Amino acid sequence: MAEPFKTWFNRDLVADMAAHLKRRWGGFDDAGFTVLALRNFDRLELKQRSDQIATALVEHLPADVARALKLVRAVLRPLDRQGQPVTDTTKGLAGWAIWPLGEYVARAGIDHPDQSLAVLRALTIRSTAEFAIRPFLLRHPRKTLAALKVWTKDKNEHVRRLVDQI
Repeated sequence: MAEPFKTWFNRDLVADMAAHLKRRWGGFDDAGFTVLALRNFDRLELKQRSDQIATALVEHLPADVARALKLVRAVLRPLDRQGQPVTDTTKGLAGWAIWPLGEYVARAGIDHPDQSLAVLRALTIRSTAEFAIRPFLLRHPRKTLAALKVWTKDKNEHVRRLVDQI
């Protein structure tokens, strides 16, 4: 039997997130983050695991949201010449780690729509921000729809795909 999807949110993913965050911000409490992110983890399902990691991010990233959003962008895997995330996992985060990062942006950055929408665009290139963008559609519909309109013509196929999925 195949492993359940929830196992993609695991101790290794949390440790990788913690390491990248610590590397970019020396003040990051990687141990505290890890303990909170993994609390009762084995009992949690997929969305619950992602939400718990996001809660740990809310608790451990800088209280200054603008600074925290810059940090989130800084830990993302860089893009190659074709606009795709590089495959070297030591360079930053991509894939499943993006979901809780997006949830963090939706929670902490909701009152900072310009910066948050830019981060969500960056996240979706590395996986998707389709769930994280929904609170922005509700709270800031005009601003978010304006951004989505621009994204329909974005050079990156993943950004265009996000708009198609909403």
